Amino acid sequence: IRIGISHNLCSPRALEVLEDMRIRNGLTEVVVTDSIPQIDGFRDLPYYRICGLADGLCRTINRIHCSAPVSEVFEEDDM
Repeated sequence: IRIGISHNLCSPRALEVLEDMRIRNGLTEVVVTDSIPQIDGFRDLPYYRICGLADGLCRTINRIHCSAPVSEVFEEDDM
């Protein structure tokens, strides 16, 4: 099982649920954005990955400002 979370609120209960899912259901990866600061309890999990939003947002805003295609931001990420 892999989970993607856009705004992880880092509640103690969520940490318990993730650990339970790892043990009982084979959770292998949790990917979250850095839109909310992550606490140590989550950052320390070996299957937890934080993806930064700043670079993609900056490139997207710049392309909109310059009337350039935004779709190219996503194509660049695939390289």
